[in-house]
Amino acid sequence: MSSSVVLPVVDDGGMDPSRPRSGAPTPLRSYTPAQKLAHVNAYEVACDQRAGSAYLRENGLYSSQMTPVAPDA
Repeated sequence: MSSSVVLPVVDDGGMDPSRPRSGAPTPLRSYTPAQKLAHVNAYEVACDQRAGSAYLRENGLYSSQMTPVAPDA
């Protein structure tokens, strides 16, 4: 059986608490109605070419976000 030794960690000043970590949350994206319509149209074209999933991955979107816009009554 071997024993382990815990060594103290020395603070070398490498972490700057005033800067956020690289993995910190990112702000939410927002799209204008024109951008949303453009995404839906491009997604529909990609689906016709059997590339809908690829379009979503390339743009960081989910299929649940691709709902058709209801026409005004």
